[in-house]
Amino acid sequence: MQQTLTGCVFCDAPPGAESGEVHTWGQDERITHPICVDCAIQTEPDSNESDHYACD
Repeated sequence: MQQTLTGCVFCDAPPGAESGEVHTWGQDERITHPICVDCAIQTEPDSNESDHYACD
């Protein structure tokens, strides 16, 4: 079973913002996370944002 979450997973960007998808695995299933363009192209982690990191 695949889950799809709404809004950027790394910040408070609304669901309508320009975004792409990142995929991870939950305990038994593939999970699709939306990620906004700003987080996707971030080269340095933002230490003020709860230790969230965007992947290459």
